[in-house]
Amino acid sequence: MFHSVKMAKLSCCKCFALFFIWILQAPNSSGARVDSYDFIVVGGGTAGCVIASRCSENPNFSVLVLESGGVPIEDMDVPAFAPTFQVDPEWTFQYKSVPQANASLAYNGVINIPLGRALGGTSSINYMFFNRGSPKDFDNWANIAGDPSWNYSNMLQYFKKSENYAGQFPPTDQHGIGGPIMITNQSYAPGLDTWLEAGEALGYPISDPNGPQIISFTPIEYNKRSGRRVSSYTAFIKPFENTRSNLQVVTRAHVTELIMEGNKAVGVKYNNSNEIISVYATKEVILSAGAYGSPMLLQKSGIGPRDVLENAGITQIKDLPVGENLQDHPIVPIQLIINNKSLLFDPERDLTPENLELYQREGVGPYTTTAGLFAQAFVASTVATAEGEADWSDIQFSMYAQTFLTGLPDVSLGSWEAPIFAYPYLGRQKSRGTVKLDPTNINNQPLIDFNFLSDPRDFQITIDAIQMTMKIMEETVPYRFLGARYPPVPLTVCQDLHFRSEEYWECYVKQMLVGGNHPVGTCKMGIPADPETVVDSKLRVVGIDGLRVVDASIMPVITNANIQAAIFAIAEKGADEILKDWN
Repeated sequence: MFHSVKMAKLSCCKCFALFFIWILQAPNSSGARVDSYDFIVVGGGTAGCVIASRCSENPNFSVLVLESGGVPIEDMDVPAFAPTFQVDPEWTFQYKSVPQANASLAYNGVINIPLGRALGGTSSINYMFFNRGSPKDFDNWANIAGDPSWNYSNMLQYFKKSENYAGQFPPTDQHGIGGPIMITNQSYAPGLDTWLEAGEALGYPISDPNGPQIISFTPIEYNKRSGRRVSSYTAFIKPFENTRSNLQVVTRAHVTELIMEGNKAVGVKYNNSNEIISVYATKEVILSAGAYGSPMLLQKSGIGPRDVLENAGITQIKDLPVGENLQDHPIVPIQLIINNKSLLFDPERDLTPENLELYQREGVGPYTTTAGLFAQAFVASTVATAEGEADWSDIQFSMYAQTFLTGLPDVSLGSWEAPIFAYPYLGRQKSRGTVKLDPTNINNQPLIDFNFLSDPRDFQITIDAIQMTMKIMEETVPYRFLGARYPPVPLTVCQDLHFRSEEYWECYVKQMLVGGNHPVGTCKMGIPADPETVVDSKLRVVGIDGLRVVDASIMPVITNANIQAAIFAIAEKGADEILKDWN
């Protein structure tokens, strides 16, 4: 049933692409080519699939989706294959940041940025964490946008609308039933009990990460059904692509610019098989190309900061801070050692033909895991406490129980020992970065500058996270029983500093901190009078008619956990706003 990821059936993807192109270009009953739609959705990713599906529920509205990638293949639904697809250029854009001054110095300051390049976007290649974030995140959005409809109590309806909850926590009014996104816990989770016991030993409650999120240790919940990925594409588009005549999807369609009439967006131009095609929207163009793609397209179309557009040789239509306010969840990987390999995911041991057969038959076993992810926690740093936010987590821990060593000091292991990775995320970073067109060639990948750790508070949060990791691993009985230890091997460039001192950890952070692949914020939502605002609370681009942005780029401040669930909710609310206007 499943094939090696290196044997993907690309011909099938091409057939689908050609089929959809044929539909788009087919003459209607009058013999004229169909070149206008009520709504054009640019980007068939995590948010775009939701928008297209919800808008096309009304048969009176015609919807066109333009996706630069292809149709996902079946292997992409197997969680264990996710790490392979994330480095495959057939299914991802492999962007790189500009060199960072305070991060990833072990890699010349450059941060790798894989982005999904297929229907479903990054939801088709990610690790499927399903974390809404803290209720305080959304209450904060409501304050910034001047619109209480973005607070958590109102956003809950949109989270529930997408969900079909089948996790391990008892059903409550916090979870949705019957939605297209199945939410389940991980059936194969070696080491989860140890992690939860350690949290309890430190006095933390064990809680539902979405019920709502509190300071706690938690299992991870995922958007999976029977151990298989449920992406935005498989949930919102695939069930309807052959039955809704008003929904058209074109793959391998790279949108090059918006078609503007004065201050109104009336359509787009896109490249498909080296043919430039113009299509028009009778109602709205909706950008759902993500925190990099949406600001790039706006800037290419003359909507953005004057200096960025002038450097790129683009005539400005509207001066807006497009591409500013970039945020992510930077990670500091920490390698530790334990003495029990049975509590880890070992690909060589676990990804066997027998386990593949088990997975195909029952949807359980090692093939349901991604890199051995099994547990997480949400805690507050000394910075959050000092700012009166001790109940609003700004550190998220993820535990990677997988037997590999990467990018860290060489450590000699006994035959009975194995590495385990703690990945503390900086959940509410204070630093802000930018996304700008490359002035030497606007069709290159954008210039992405995270500006990580430019705010000194972020340094303190990361050091707090490291110290917390050591406390969990070295001071709790469950991990002491496993002989958990941090190997006494300093990074070479930091070896002149006192090992494990605060100065040492600052050096370590600068060398090892990498991106979390959770980019947001580059088309910031806010009050129209605020000079930092790009879209209003209805997600309409300020000063431009017929144009909305509905994706992660509208987040004014990043949520304190993985962003996928929040993007689903943004898209559900965005679709609701669109339909309210046009119904």
